[in-house]
Amino acid sequence: MLFCRVNNSNASGDNSKRGFIVYKGSSISDHTTKSFNLNSYYKLRNELIENGIIVGRVFVHDYIFSSSSAAACVISGRMISGLVAWREIIS
Repeated sequence: MLFCRVNNSNASGDNSKRGFIVYKGSSISDHTTKSFNLNSYYKLRNELIENGIIVGRVFVHDYIFSSSSAAACVISGRMISGLVAWREIIS
C-alpha cells in the first residue's frame, strides 16, 4: 500500500491491473493551486465531487485512476508526479 500526504491530503492507494486505485476514506487537499485550476485534473476533481465519489473532501468509494500521477494531482490539488507523491510508509 502507498500513501500520499501532499498539500494537506491524506490518501492511500496502490497499483492495480486496471490503473491506480485510491481507497475509500482517502482525503483530498482543502485547496488547489492556480496552475492546477487550468489543468484537466481540476475538471476531473470537480466531476468526482459532483458525482458523489468525493464527499466532504473524502473518497466515499474506491476509485481507479489512469495513473498514480493523475491520482496524486486530483488528491493534492496541484501538479505533481505520482513517483514523488506516493510513498510506502515503513514502520
